Amino acid sequence: MSMLFCTPQVADATWSRGDIVVGSDVWIGAAATLLSGVTIGHGAVIGAHAVVSRDVDPYCIVVGNPAKPVRLRFCDETIAQMLKLRWWELDKEQLQPLLSLMQTDRIEAFIEECWKIRAKLDLPPPQQRSPATAERLNR
Repeated sequence: MSMLFCTPQVADATWSRGDIVVGSDVWIGAAATLLSGVTIGHGAVIGAHAVVSRDVDPYCIVVGNPAKPVRLRFCDETIAQMLKLRWWELDKEQLQPLLSLMQTDRIEAFIEECWKIRAKLDLPPPQQRSPATAERLNR
């Protein structure tokens, strides 16, 4: 057995590049690996067995080792609307009427109905994040 892994210098070393930040509405496939210091944007999809070593943009699909973008889930305009809407901040009861739309590819209808629910319930605007957190999640 090599002594490399038993030396105090290696045992005490700090290998982390920082926290892993995972946005809302993210799907992470089985056996995916997220390396330290990465930010996974809202709505991103991480493929099974992907090794994520760099930040992932919102609503981007990445696969492979190292993980590389395959495509965006939606067009830029729809992504901007989803990020502004922040539907994941709604309560479970508020989301109940949207479940049928969430299970389809009718994203424009989902966005429209979600804004209607927000207006009907007289909810405050979507919660604002600190500039540092917003910058990390919206890269």
